[in-house]
Amino acid sequence: MNIIQFENEPAKTIFAPVFKFDMYEDHVDILDIKSTILSKEREVINNNPYTHDWNTGLGSDSMTSRSNCYNLLNWQEAYYMREIIRSAHDNYITTLDNNKWEDKIYVQCWANVLRKGEKLKQHQHWTSEYTYLGGHICLDDYDTKTHYVNPYTRQTYPSDNCKGKITLFPNWIEHYTDPYDGDDVRVSIAFDIITQIVYDEDIFDDKKDHWVQL
Repeated sequence: MNIIQFENEPAKTIFAPVFKFDMYEDHVDILDIKSTILSKEREVINNNPYTHDWNTGLGSDSMTSRSNCYNLLNWQEAYYMREIIRSAHDNYITTLDNNKWEDKIYVQCWANVLRKGEKLKQHQHWTSEYTYLGGHICLDDYDTKTHYVNPYTRQTYPSDNCKGKITLFPNWIEHYTDPYDGDDVRVSIAFDIITQIVYDEDIFDDKKDHWVQL
């Protein structure tokens, strides 16, 4: 387990940026969910309407652009990932020791599939007063990195994309990947986490059935 801390240098003026936030990394055991994702890729794309690629640059012919139409955690082959995400969340919150424990969290989970020459453009998942956590799980070893951007300094934290790495981060952090140059397919899992207070609001009334309670 690794906590990556971002904190400002001591401010020299009253207008200097002041910030402190953290990211969480760990390694988990991943079963062969990659082949399941690839076998369902066309079904997910063809059977669900395009909404938005969320500024990732992957366009309309992608599982990413259907991310609010399906939840990977509802697939029988991915049930085991519910415990992985819940455990990572609990470890993260416990490590921060901020007494902000959430008995119930709700997760929306999807797959990002990249082929040779593709990348995820710089984007963020959600910025609002309701923002909580986002996450990634890498399903194989790839010669790429995911870069997480400090919004204050614009410096990045480069994270190697290796099999079983799970990363949790405040959902407003922008991030992007290197272009994928492999001959195989690069597959990762992404997810958003919301809390009970957000779930109870009317923000997701038409999509509540897509969120899985953990």
